[in-house]
Parts: sequence; C-alpha cells; structure tokens
Amino acid sequence: GLIMSMGFLTFGAASQGLILNNYATKDTFAFLARMGIGASIIFSYPLNFAGFREGVLSMTGLGKFAHRRDLHIASTVLLMLSTNGLALFMKDLGLIAALGGAILGSALVYIFPALMFIANGRKALKAKADKGENANGLKAEVGANYALLVLGFFLAVVGAVMSLK
Repeated sequence: GLIMSMGFLTFGAASQGLILNNYATKDTFAFLARMGIGASIIFSYPLNFAGFREGVLSMTGLGKFAHRRDLHIASTVLLMLSTNGLALFMKDLGLIAALGGAILGSALVYIFPALMFIANGRKALKAKADKGENANGLKAEVGANYALLVLGFFLAVVGAVMSLK
C-alpha cells in the first residue's frame, strides 16, 4: 500500500493502473522494476498453473487419475489453450481485478477466518458442554465471529457493487 500511495502522490490523478507506466522508458530504475515484475510473472506462472490444473482436475473428479501421463498432457494443453485463448480477446481486466479484489479480499480478511473460528468454536463448545464447563466467553467469541461473517459478506457486496459502477 505504501508504494502504491507514493506512486499516486507522485503522479496524482494522471496515475496509470500500473504505476511503472508513468515513468519514462529511459528511467533505469523503472526499467529494472519492469524487468523484476516480468521475471516474477514468468517464473511464477508454472507454479500457479500447476496448482490451477490440479484444482480443476480435483473439481471435475479426475484428481485420482492425475498421475496418468495422457491425462496430465491433455489437461495441460486444454487449460493452456483455453486460458491463453481467452487472454487474446480480453483487453481490459480492470473489472475482473476489481471484482476479484472486492470479493476475495473480504473473504480472505473477514469471511474465511470467521468460518474457521466458528467451526472450531462449535467443537470446543460441545466439548465444554460434555465436561460441564463454563463456556460463556467462548459463546461470546463465536457470536462475535458470526457478526464478523455478516460484516464480511456486507463489505464484499458493497465492494462488488462499487466495482460495477
């Protein structure tokens, strides 16, 4: 956030989405930063793609066959063609990035941690009830996490609506 803020303070309302695009093409440090971002994308793509492929195979029920070479090659080619083919026609990913940021950001910060605590809290409440122990503090924490869950959904919806405007 700090780097982004400094970029905006430097260029103001004329700031482009990728702050490095505001710098001159002859700027050595901006060139090095562009090279670093390019290297990061190039070298992280195989790792991200492997996780994507395994996730797709699991969701389609083919995860147990992922070790087969023919399925590995076919799924890799099919996913590469579909994702890269889609990339050829999509020129502006701003809306997708904004929606993803609004929804997934709220899920990551508010919704998922609250769901995890609620699930564990329910188990702990049951265990305390079985032992006859006082669980008032834990009940309050579980209730607070339900409120956090509602807040997370509310912020995700608000963020999505604002992204669509």
